[in-house]
Amino acid sequence: MLEAIGKTTQILEKITSLGMDAVCLCEYYAMHWAIDFYQKAQSASIKPIIWVELWFVQEYALSLHQKNIGNLVFIAKNKTWYETLLRLVTKAHEHKIDGKPTIDINILTQDHQDIIILAWGQWSFFGNMIMQREAQNKITDVRDTLQNIVWKEHFFADVIAQEYTKEPALKTINEAIEQLATTSNTPLLVNSNFHYIHAEDKEPYEVALAIKDGNKMYDEQRRKVVWDYHIFSEQEVIDVMTKNNYSLKQTQTFMQNNRRVADMVDINITLFEAHFPNYETPQDIMELYKKHKGSLVEKI
Repeated sequence: MLEAIGKTTQILEKITSLGMDAVCLCEYYAMHWAIDFYQKAQSASIKPIIWVELWFVQEYALSLHQKNIGNLVFIAKNKTWYETLLRLVTKAHEHKIDGKPTIDINILTQDHQDIIILAWGQWSFFGNMIMQREAQNKITDVRDTLQNIVWKEHFFADVIAQEYTKEPALKTINEAIEQLATTSNTPLLVNSNFHYIHAEDKEPYEVALAIKDGNKMYDEQRRKVVWDYHIFSEQEVIDVMTKNNYSLKQTQTFMQNNRRVADMVDINITLFEAHFPNYETPQDIMELYKKHKGSLVEKI
């Protein structure tokens, strides 16, 4: 909702026209659109895959002194995992950096019940580390820590299907990600990052970004869209990956891993009911409650 345009029904119509039976929606820092997306996708016989993207740091207490801040994507596998995402988003909003909801390894360690993590990519925590030329052992240490927290089979990486000629830095990131994934047997997905529906929607998308950022279209500092962010067909993904010197076999393997994640997801949310995650009450609050419960009941 913050970085994309297009109505849910229009997105689903495009997905259906391409012969796809599952679609993911990644929200930034919140989950306001999740239920609307879930409900409409179910009605269209499309499997909804709910993601949320949050800022991530290794240790929040030291975040003011850390340059390695980037995002991680968290995926809900089922209703229980959906509630875990709700808790993570809540905790992230309690720990903001530059106004952006953030979690760290400590938060994730305390609340990671059966979530899938999609790491790496140009603007991810790992992408930032790669571009800042961090030591390899430092990057692999964070990778291994996250894998241990959420289980190795719930940890995935992705390469971005956008032309290197339009963004040369992406080649460096994709190649480094492949190497890191290979050394840890991490499955690689392929992701084109859609932000609008049709190719002709690029200009309206730039207008939306300008409005969001408080700029005019003639402002030199406004964000200009270099990549193609429309919803790619399977052939378009293959064509871009071929231009980036990936073989058809490699791209098909990445796509099979996309299918693997889609098959892992099985969300069944009963609509028109309240769904709140269970928050553990701190011990000191429980003691206060027990101590004053009688008087509170009497006053009520």
